Amino acid sequence: MLPYIQGTRLPAPMWSSFSFERVLQYYDGPRLLLQKNQAGQLYLAWWSDADETTERWIYLPISETRLYSVLSGVISSHEALRDPEDGFLLVVDRNVDDQGIETVLTDLDALPENAFPLPHAKLSIPIPEGVSGIPSRGRAHLLDVKLEGNPSDETGRVGARIVGQFIGNLQRLLDALGQVIEGHPTQRGVIPDSVKSMTRLDIIGGYVGSFGVRFETHAEDDMLGESLVRNSLARLFDLFEAGDEEHRLTHQLTLLKGRVANNYSDLLATIESSIPSATINWSQPGRLLPREALISQESARNILAQIDAATDIIKETLEIEGILLGGNVRTLRFEVKENATNERFEGAVEPNAIDQLERLTLGSQCQVNLLPHLQVNAATGEERTTYTLLEIVSLTVPGEESQ
Repeated sequence: MLPYIQGTRLPAPMWSSFSFERVLQYYDGPRLLLQKNQAGQLYLAWWSDADETTERWIYLPISETRLYSVLSGVISSHEALRDPEDGFLLVVDRNVDDQGIETVLTDLDALPENAFPLPHAKLSIPIPEGVSGIPSRGRAHLLDVKLEGNPSDETGRVGARIVGQFIGNLQRLLDALGQVIEGHPTQRGVIPDSVKSMTRLDIIGGYVGSFGVRFETHAEDDMLGESLVRNSLARLFDLFEAGDEEHRLTHQLTLLKGRVANNYSDLLATIESSIPSATINWSQPGRLLPREALISQESARNILAQIDAATDIIKETLEIEGILLGGNVRTLRFEVKENATNERFEGAVEPNAIDQLERLTLGSQCQVNLLPHLQVNAATGEERTTYTLLEIVSLTVPGEESQ
């Protein structure tokens, strides 16, 4: 017979409406459970003991942050139970015949030492899908990637070579975006380690029940909620959300330069050739709702076709440094004089560049990305080049305009 446990007897109905349950360890029956009630409270439950009629479980109320630490072995099982966040444990006795439940709210001292795991026992268990959206470090970002297996393969598995290609292409794409944001994009060659260290993704877990991998950013946001990796991920999801819409995709790739287009093509080619679909979910510190992108084989194929069509347009863009002579957000017109040649460039403002133009004052030094258009007068044959302003960034140090 199981020993009597001192404590407050609680009503059984509190255990009758769990919205979530996962068996995390199984040996001659479940030995470690993760459960969540409808209010969202998580419980990590260890099998403790049994007799002819009853199974005894020790339930630990646990937060998502601490759950990650316990499942990954940062905190031992013994320490987690001996030092619960709320100061108490629940002992749940289940009748093996009729599944009747008796619950005891107990102090730690009421439990014998043999009810706890061994002091140095640590878990190493993948994070169950759909449980935790909390990073191990408070200002890091989480990226969840799920790859669908080939439906013709009854195992539903995804080959390691394909997974490696996808993950490598994703990291290289994020590195290229970080290099653009830093202001020194290159078409080829080595991206500086100073950029790659800020856009690095670390694998911290997998999913139980379906293929997937969880990444955490190596870098964290600063106290103002800013970081290179946050801005790089934002650009990444802007690309995903542009889909195969010609205008949006061409605009994004024009701003992000050729290396990004090449790396994005590599990522899409992996999906198009080998993966029925890929889902990427980004959880940001300080943001309640994640951003999610789903790319199927068909959409990957369509986006690749649009990238091929946009390549010539991207190559034609012109980047200059000069002085802003005129800008009108009502008529969507601009005029800039290049510093090196004193040549004047004028034309229309791309709608996505309106906010950038509004933030500048006349006379500001700026870096401008232009798309040239050759116009030919049908009557005279005279040629004239006009420009569309795609991007304008101030090069003037704050305060210099008034000097």
